[in-house]
Amino acid sequence: MINSILGIAVNILISIILVKYIGIAGLAIGSSASAAICAILLMKDFRKKMGAFGGRDILNTGGKLVLSSVTMGAVVFLMNNFLSRYMVGFKMELLLTSLIVIIGGAIYVGMMLLLKVKEFKYLFGIVANRIINFQN
Repeated sequence: MINSILGIAVNILISIILVKYIGIAGLAIGSSASAAICAILLMKDFRKKMGAFGGRDILNTGGKLVLSSVTMGAVVFLMNNFLSRYMVGFKMELLLTSLIVIIGGAIYVGMMLLLKVKEFKYLFGIVANRIINFQN
């Protein structure tokens, strides 16, 4: 219950502060920050009651996910800024969007494989097996 009250207080405080500076995006950031703080507090309480549950592995995987996301986001941002100057018109913009989605997804998958995220490899294996079994 205390975690919930702290989460609500943090959400209200951060949202009020950020709305003044960045508008409605401040609400989203405040909610995200609040959710992250609540998650950390809940993990701390869970660890007290149940013992260790692999927090370091969770943080390690989370860091890899963030790195993969930032890399993909940077490439997509740069591609969009560079190519949008040259691709004008509905069909070209549709092509650009499709190209960016495909390349962004490929970069994310590549980063996950490069960083050896075991959960991603597990999921990738399940999908590959389903595709192979579906073909047979």
